Amino acid sequence: MYNVTTTACISDVSSAAVATASLFVADTVNRCAFHWCIAGRWLQTEPFVCPGGTAVKRGYVGTANPCSADAPDVNLCQGSSI
Repeated sequence: MYNVTTTACISDVSSAAVATASLFVADTVNRCAFHWCIAGRWLQTEPFVCPGGTAVKRGYVGTANPCSADAPDVNLCQGSSI
């Protein structure tokens, strides 16, 4: 099961920036996955998967690449499917 805070796509971006904002949000269940919000809308319904050797830090919300080799649980992520 995949999950993400549904309000994060809009609430973490100022209203003036929503039209052009690109935001990455960690999946709340799978540490190897993230969701991508562009202009206040989720890019797709299924999460994106980090490449092997990287993971998403718990609670990550930001504009930089969410996949990090420094994240805990990095050894669990194989980069193929969830």
